[in-house]
Formats: sequence, structure tokens, C-alpha cells
Amino acid sequence: MDRRFSLIPFTKNSLDISVDCNVQIENLLLKANYSLAGDIDKISFPQINSSPQRKDNLWTTTCFELFIKYDDLQYLEFNFSPSQNWNVYHFKSYRDKSPNVFDIDNISIESTYSNNKFSLAVGIDHCPFINHPKEIHPCAVIEIKNSETYYYSNIHLGNKPDFHQF
Repeated sequence: MDRRFSLIPFTKNSLDISVDCNVQIENLLLKANYSLAGDIDKISFPQINSSPQRKDNLWTTTCFELFIKYDDLQYLEFNFSPSQNWNVYHFKSYRDKSPNVFDIDNISIESTYSNNKFSLAVGIDHCPFINHPKEIHPCAVIEIKNSETYYYSNIHLGNKPDFHQF
């Protein structure tokens, strides 16, 4: 499976960027490539961590997310930071986080900047529950240098940003 998404902001903003995501899933291998083009000099990016780790609250600054629903209710939430920190959460239903945490050993996150472009490439090998997704929902939290935060997604439901609604 190979799908491309164009993400749109929840609210109009002064940031002149395009945000896209390409997701590939095959044989328990997940690849997600996020790309930003335009006015990226205004974006606040966390510094790269020399020892990337699983970490909570990555969404409090610029972060890329991927939600994968694999049955009628259950879904996974992946968080990928330009710092190369990451996390994954399992939900039994809307915002009902499972206490079960599964390990992901084989993850790679690489980011590149050049000429008003930023890209984040993620690869996860042996990722459970993803081979036959019912829905895929890529998102981005974009913090700009004046501390405003914008929320980008392929779809926005509701009257406030909520990536868990898809």
C-alpha cells in the first residue's frame, strides 16, 4: 500500500507552507515521509537528539504524527519528532489509551533541510497491527518561532483540533 496525503491547517494562518505525507505499508514495514516546502525558516524545530529515545509529549512542539486504525475502534498513534525522538500509543477506542505498550526496536528517523524545504523520513520494521489498515491519518503540529502552534491534517472534524477524530 502506498498513499500520498496533502495536509491542511485547522485554521488559516500566516505560514506559507505546504505539508505532505507519503505512507507506505508492506509486510509489517512502515515508511512515512513528511515534507514541508515554503516558509520553513519561521518554524521552530527541536534540536536533534544524539541519543534518540521514546518520549512523551512530543506534540508540545513541532512534531509529525500518524494515526492508523486497524479495526472498527482500535488505532495506533505514532509521534515522530525532528529531534529523532519518537513514541507510539495504542488506543482501544477514541482517546481510550491502552496500558499495554509494545516495543518497537527497529525505527529510523532522518530529517533534512535545504532551500526552503524540510523532510522527515521514518522507517519502522516489524510494526504490529499495520498490514491491513482501515484508515490512515497523517498529521503535523507546527510550532513557529513566535510560539504560535498550527495543526495540519488530511481531515479536520469538530470545532477544535483533534487528530484522534478520523
